Amino acid sequence: MSVKRFVGATTRDVMRQVRLTLGPEALILASREVPEGVEILAIAEDDLGVMTQGAVAAEAPQVKSAAVTPTPAASPDTDFAALSSRLLSEMQEMREMLSRQPTHTDTEVDHSLQAWVQRCVLDAGFSQQLVEELLSELPPVLLVEQGNAADWLYQQLSARILVPDSELELLNAGGVVALIGPTGVGKTTTTAKLASHYVLHHGNQGLALISTDSYRVGAKEQLAIYADILGVDMYALSEEVSLKDLLNKLTDKHLVLVDTMGMSQRDQRLVEQVGQLCNGDLPVRLLLLLNAASQRETLAEVVDTYKAAATAAGVQLQDCILTKSDEAARLGPLLDTIIYKKLRLHWLSCGQRVPEDLVPVDRQLLVREALAIAHTNTAQETPKVLEKTVVTSTAVESQSAVVSKTGRTAAGLFAVLEQHVPDFNVLQQAWALIGLPVSLQAQRLSELYSLIPQRDCSAVLWARQKPLFGCAWLMPDLALSDAGLPLLLARQDNADLVSHIAWASDTLGVASHILPGLPEAPVWQWLAEREMPWIAVVHGNTFVHFQDARCKLVQLPSEQLAAYQGDLRYRGQSVQVVLQHWPVQMKSDSTQTQAWCATLSVPNSELVVDRYYWLAPDYAEMGDCIRLIFEQLRHDELPGLTRQAWSLLEASGLVAQDNELLRFLSTSIAALACYLDYMQTRWAIDLRTHLAHVLGRRSYNASVLLDAVVHLLVTTK
Repeated sequence: MSVKRFVGATTRDVMRQVRLTLGPEALILASREVPEGVEILAIAEDDLGVMTQGAVAAEAPQVKSAAVTPTPAASPDTDFAALSSRLLSEMQEMREMLSRQPTHTDTEVDHSLQAWVQRCVLDAGFSQQLVEELLSELPPVLLVEQGNAADWLYQQLSARILVPDSELELLNAGGVVALIGPTGVGKTTTTAKLASHYVLHHGNQGLALISTDSYRVGAKEQLAIYADILGVDMYALSEEVSLKDLLNKLTDKHLVLVDTMGMSQRDQRLVEQVGQLCNGDLPVRLLLLLNAASQRETLAEVVDTYKAAATAAGVQLQDCILTKSDEAARLGPLLDTIIYKKLRLHWLSCGQRVPEDLVPVDRQLLVREALAIAHTNTAQETPKVLEKTVVTSTAVESQSAVVSKTGRTAAGLFAVLEQHVPDFNVLQQAWALIGLPVSLQAQRLSELYSLIPQRDCSAVLWARQKPLFGCAWLMPDLALSDAGLPLLLARQDNADLVSHIAWASDTLGVASHILPGLPEAPVWQWLAEREMPWIAVVHGNTFVHFQDARCKLVQLPSEQLAAYQGDLRYRGQSVQVVLQHWPVQMKSDSTQTQAWCATLSVPNSELVVDRYYWLAPDYAEMGDCIRLIFEQLRHDELPGLTRQAWSLLEASGLVAQDNELLRFLSTSIAALACYLDYMQTRWAIDLRTHLAHVLGRRSYNASVLLDAVVHLLVTTK
């Protein structure tokens, strides 16, 4: 085999030809623009040694005579072929020269990389203390397989930011939460945003709002307007009723949000105010709001003062929300303060809209945004630094060889996925559509939907028909294969849920369903007539009738014997699941229904991680209900992972894509990451280790696996 010539309209088209013909290990020898577009010379890596030796032997006498003998005119193709031979000869000479020269030492590599890391971190607004910590942990050599220098820096900074295990942990935990912070930080608006998110996930029955702000004009009225819109109870503190007495009257509420009066960190009354908040019979969780646009010194003073006031009141201040991030010139000072003050960051407020401008924290994206200003300043230096990070003690590798290594890593991992994950090739084909004009992407995508096999589907995970939080599009429905792999389904336009369920049953042979909420009467009747088992996700405040009494699901007797107990990998950790069920009725005169509760706890402890509720028809067998509940829990992360994939794809520079294609890719990648996370076969365990290694990580969860898959897809595009 010899050097091969490839021609295409764009560089991307030609590179795709190279990979298909020579594989991902191919080395690029030369490229140039031609009338047809782009021309590239490439060779398979295995043939490089043979070709180099042959080229050197053949070219040696010609080079010597070229100086005294005239060379006849040659065609452009002949010139380009001759160029390839000379390149091969020069590569051999370069290798010999490098083998005679001393290699770069680890110290030289460290100095170059240290300077780049220091400038990036300081320009972003982080402290010198953090720079010194990072430099002390800097590996002497950063190999491409472990992520480049920027990836390493993102991971190091992200790992230092404390976040809750679940994005809804604050709301799910319930209790009394008091929002505190300086005047004008946005406590009232943030209270309304948190209340809106709670209502979206749990309904409005278990929530109450309290305003203690009697100084700022219109504060109580503003919160009252939001409470009226949400349909929740709101109370304004008065001189006649103390906060302690008011909280004692609200013990039936799952969550009470307290909007406090803004107070400067230098106000002498601050300790008294925090003391009054924490002086009741019920424990109060303090939530500090920090203005992202504040200076580092101000932020540190605010945290120190409010922490001291909390300590004086006998409680700990550990939680915070970042506000006005859209007004901040740099996020580094705020993140640095959160890191060293050991605060847990729950939410990010980025505007005045309720609830859209309050989003869960994505550490990776937050760090990337914080470092964006530094990367702008160092953009011209980065390639040199990254080039030095792949210097080894024995050889200096060319850029094409570095790309080749990344290609080999991706090719090997993708080969495992192709072998063990059904229809991984559909995701690869969808990814290949990125190179097409936007006008063709939707057309080709509709053809891909038809390739998803309509077979071996054990259940359908029906999506909520409302936009995914933070996005303008709906989460697609997913068919679960017998192996548990989620497969995308395309809904028919303007068709009701009964029609979709009937289509899935007839076409896919699906006989059980996971519903996002209680089915409406037509759906319930259709399923009942065919005695198809189903479960519906509901919140704990749903009212049912149990033993002739009306109560909420959370009030059902907890001493009920467990129907099943087992282990599950849930949101990146191993948990123990205890299932209980009760015979209930939705109304006193309605048919019998099953109520189910899953309590997720840390193994061998009493620490509860989360609790879920479902309703199921009375004819559903216990085994079917348990199977569907575990399937729903395994895929509980899918919406959040889909948002993460969407953000990564947008940030990767893959712009001007059809939104439906990005939705397909985001959901497919998220489903793959979720599937890989809970699979316990040997190939999956090994693959997870390799994927985590791509990002330089030792541990993994679905989020890390998703990052690694996107990284490999983008870098090998």
